[in-house]
Amino acid sequence: MTGKVKKKQVLTKKAHSAVVAKEGPTSTLRRSDFVPAEPAEDEQGRWVFLRSVWQYFSLGAVLKVACVLSNLLSQASPYPTIRKFEAAGNTGECDALAFVAIGFNGAQWCFYGLFAWILTENRGFLVVVYANILGAVAGYFYTATFHRLCRSYTGSKALIRYCKGFAFLTVLQASVVMLAPLQTALVFSGFMAASCGAVVAVSQLVTLPTVFRTKSAASMSGELAISNFTSSVLWLVCGVMLVDWWIILPNVVGVCAGFVALSTILMFGTGPGKCCESTRLITGNDGNDGCTGGTNLAYTHGCAGGTADNEFGVDVLY
Repeated sequence: MTGKVKKKQVLTKKAHSAVVAKEGPTSTLRRSDFVPAEPAEDEQGRWVFLRSVWQYFSLGAVLKVACVLSNLLSQASPYPTIRKFEAAGNTGECDALAFVAIGFNGAQWCFYGLFAWILTENRGFLVVVYANILGAVAGYFYTATFHRLCRSYTGSKALIRYCKGFAFLTVLQASVVMLAPLQTALVFSGFMAASCGAVVAVSQLVTLPTVFRTKSAASMSGELAISNFTSSVLWLVCGVMLVDWWIILPNVVGVCAGFVALSTILMFGTGPGKCCESTRLITGNDGNDGCTGGTNLAYTHGCAGGTADNEFGVDVLY
């Protein structure tokens, strides 16, 4: 009996020695030896999270974010010009087309985004609304401020003409939406929004005759020209990546118009202009001309001599 016990103890010691040789002595294992395993698991989970987040930061996603931000920047860029108008008490020789177009363009894209979202139930179209709602609100503010401070007969008439033109386009689009099939109405709304984007791009070039006459680009906004050019370049690249001609075509126009506007500003500067020697400013009883903050009906009509009666019965030299 004693021999069997000794034999069993020998076999147990051999088995224990085999386990120790394979796994190492258990006496050297402490509770602290197992603690580093938890940070390793946390770090692995952190890397999985970072990889899942990084996959959304593709070139296309970054470009889309840049396009939206540039859109917001271009919509806010006329604000320094508006502050200059308020400080001077007049709008000088600036034209209102850029301000009216920004508001109408923003409203058009907001309508298109909401319309497309309702028809397709694709929430991605709401990004278009978020990117242009600032333009719709800010454009109204810019236009209202320009109308309040404008002292130029030519500028006031042009503002009224722009508002009538955009009102006609609004009635036309409403008619198409109500009478045409929904898909056709959606395509037409996209065309209108893209066309308005092109109008915003070329709006600053309206004052080129004034710039060449006065040898000054004071009637052009440098902030608006830079932001529009940058935004057009970004949207053009995005349109090429998406192969979307509704994005490509208006932004080709925007890039060209922005290049011309920036070149003109760099060429002539934004300092005080030099009027033609034969230009005559007609003043009212208070001695103010029509573009420098006076309250009279006084206007500048180029460099040719002659007189004509305006609709207010005032003799105007032009």
